[in-house]
Amino acid sequence: MNSLDQAPFDVHYIPTLFYLAELVLYTIRSETSHKPLLTVFHTQLMTVGRLAFERIYFHHITGELVTFGDLKNHLCDYLDGL
Repeated sequence: MNSLDQAPFDVHYIPTLFYLAELVLYTIRSETSHKPLLTVFHTQLMTVGRLAFERIYFHHITGELVTFGDLKNHLCDYLDGL
């Protein structure tokens, strides 16, 4: 988790950030719907998701997501299911 927090803001990491964001959304959507309480794993996973979404938002603000339309659309599918 610290490595994601300290990683440089590089365009080459954008596909990985989208993958992490999708993985977090999928896991939270599928596992937490069956459990009434969040575990430590889920709270750590949400921290990773927050870091990934913050970095995606930074790249969005700087205009570096223009060529990643397919990844943005795929992430929207996961967000719609949430």
